Amino acid sequence: MNEKENIYEIIKQYSEKQEWMTNYILEDGLSTQGKVNKGEKNKKKLSLIQSLNLNGKKVLDVGSAEGYFSFYMASQGAEVVGLELDSLRVEKSKLVAEQISEKKVSFHSRDLSDHKWVNEFGKFDYAFCYAVLHRVTDPINLIVSLFEVSDIVIFEWAAPYSFISDRLSIAIHPVNGKLDTRNISKNKQEGNSEYHGELIKRNPYYQLSPGFVKNVSANLGANHTKLIHADKKIGLLRKIKATIIFLKNCLISNKQFDWPLTRRVILIASRKPLPNINLKKEKYASWDGSLKI
Repeated sequence: MNEKENIYEIIKQYSEKQEWMTNYILEDGLSTQGKVNKGEKNKKKLSLIQSLNLNGKKVLDVGSAEGYFSFYMASQGAEVVGLELDSLRVEKSKLVAEQISEKKVSFHSRDLSDHKWVNEFGKFDYAFCYAVLHRVTDPINLIVSLFEVSDIVIFEWAAPYSFISDRLSIAIHPVNGKLDTRNISKNKQEGNSEYHGELIKRNPYYQLSPGFVKNVSANLGANHTKLIHADKKIGLLRKIKATIIFLKNCLISNKQFDWPLTRRVILIASRKPLPNINLKKEKYASWDGSLKI
């Protein structure tokens, strides 16, 4: 078996254990055969990385998964530390890094709720927290930890959305068995066991409004913020309906409820004035979600 065939077998073995999240296009015609997704939120997140001029910067990527954004940051000249709870995804990230001889990225399996990691890697110019806040049971302590290692933190998460949600400071638990965006009863019905056992052990995750994350950040000295809506625009009627349901439940019925509408948002929070940030979209006009590295 030659080297190419050996790498192909390793990639295949990983996919049998756990589906690849990312379609990495490697050399010699190899790829990880992961998901291809044109998601608008990923276009925005990549465009933001472009806009920040990370060349020569030390960057933290928490919730790095298989290294998708970490590798892209490194391609922009950053030195990146990726932290991920799932040790198998860390192994996959390291495999890809080895195949492309990427020395500017290191990946580590860490539980972000364990505060020890804060003292392990030093200080960072930027800390990225993409798609994590709505997947941890104690988001406030995570925000505090991130500002211990960096003066500029970039959050992206699924936030409750209505006409007034960006200005509200609220953190709510979803009810009716809903944890994060995954519903345990639905997973059970569909035979999806990947998260089922783990989610039962956890408390419900929080839905955090942009105003809430802004306020927590401001209390930590990060008074300079920029909010970006990261996914496709939501129709007027849906926004009106979400606002009415929210006001009715909060002001009239006073019962537990699920926020009727969420939207992916990016919040840049900094202890110092932010540079002018113009998201570059043209590069991803026909992008399919694959990452050629």
